[in-house]
Amino acid sequence: MKYSPLLLALILLALFGSVVQSYGQGTFLDNFNTTSYSNNNGTANFATNWVETNEGTDPSGGRIQINSNQLRFRNLDGRSIARTLDLSASTAATLTLDYDATSRGNEGLRVQLWNNNTSAYETVATINTSVSGSISHSLTTDQMSAASAIRFVGIDNSWSNGETIFIDNVQFVAISTPFISVDDVTVNENAGTATFTATHLGLPAGGPFTVNFQTVDGTATAGSDYTAIAGGILSFNGTVGDTETIVVSITDDTFFESAETFTIQLTGTSDLSVDITDTGTGTINDNEVVLGNTPLALFREFDG
Repeated sequence: MKYSPLLLALILLALFGSVVQSYGQGTFLDNFNTTSYSNNNGTANFATNWVETNEGTDPSGGRIQINSNQLRFRNLDGRSIARTLDLSASTAATLTLDYDATSRGNEGLRVQLWNNNTSAYETVATINTSVSGSISHSLTTDQMSAASAIRFVGIDNSWSNGETIFIDNVQFVAISTPFISVDDVTVNENAGTATFTATHLGLPAGGPFTVNFQTVDGTATAGSDYTAIAGGILSFNGTVGDTETIVVSITDDTFFESAETFTIQLTGTSDLSVDITDTGTGTINDNEVVLGNTPLALFREFDG
């Protein structure tokens, strides 16, 4: 069947529009072009202003300040500055920034991101060479949350007055798509079932869609530790926050075993814009009783 050029253009426009609807990119950017800790130069706003620790709140004075359209650190001992942003809807994010450390002397600066899993900052880069350059870092899943944050802190408390480092163009590029998150579940082997929750997060989809899933052996074995699911289907309504459940039958055996695991794997979707790369881990804890170093199940066998 042949289509006119106008009809082809309309079809392509409709397809492109549906992709744009299901895919988003936002930038959180501070290029320090004004002397303000509330500056937002990107398409999205940071959740808070820059907040100094052990320092005043004046961006035009102190050991941390905005100077010459850059964030300046001088004689930093015991001081730091941080800013938070909401990356809870992101499926991927990249941090980039520029720095000038030509006047750093013997000092250095740590670039840190908040890890929502460990509830602590972790260092993703260290500026400790006397050059100008750029840093790029792809955020991990644990670094993307509603409480995401970046912090700059000195590597020690021995800065002298002339040792200076400048930071500029702090930017997070966040990618958002519709995605399905599957939680991890831990049960005792006599629980009967393990119930997983699959949640639609990120952006809305273009409409209702289905997701296929299956169970995959880890150290747990289908048939003896749990009942396999080979072709499960979840039906989502397309709105963010919609949840579906996956119920897996657990086998209560009489063998003494360490904790065993299996995985919920998403294998396909009717909406190709939906990210289904997440997995859920099921952990089965053994419930056999141990007397000394011998499982009670063995005593039962000897008595029989």
